[in-house]
Amino acid sequence: MLQLYSKPKTYLMKFAVITILLIAFSAGICQAQDHYLGTIEADSLLSGYTDFAVNYANYQPDSATVAWLAACKIDSIDIVLVLGTWCGDSKRNASALLKALDEACNALLQADCYGIAPGKQFPADIVQKYAISYVPTVIVYHKGQEVGRIVEHPAKSMEHDLMAILQPLK
Repeated sequence: MLQLYSKPKTYLMKFAVITILLIAFSAGICQAQDHYLGTIEADSLLSGYTDFAVNYANYQPDSATVAWLAACKIDSIDIVLVLGTWCGDSKRNASALLKALDEACNALLQADCYGIAPGKQFPADIVQKYAISYVPTVIVYHKGQEVGRIVEHPAKSMEHDLMAILQPLK
């Protein structure tokens, strides 16, 4: 009698272990799908990721700096924002930059946004092209030449650091 019950227990244990592994594996896949990879529009970022939207709504950019950015008339500026939708610094600082740029409402100052995976290895073309080690990374180009970066944390604020990069170009 004891043997009859021990085999079902063995099968139950195997079933339980396999079930737990499948659940863990499935959770990993779902989590990976939550990470946006590649080009992403700012509106999609804000509508698709609650933390970004909340931080964007709550951030109050410095009005004097936003006024300077609004009046900035430097041609041939490209702003690249590389972020991780999984990253707390990206959620906070990318949202702040996007809010400042939106309030400045300057068509010459628009950010092209790219999402990368945890580990900063994928998509490899973005990581390599922009030499990404930390996120968020803001890269400012003038006439195709890199003129400045804000990496992970701004020195003062995202909008102030962007202004500091642009001021010498005026």
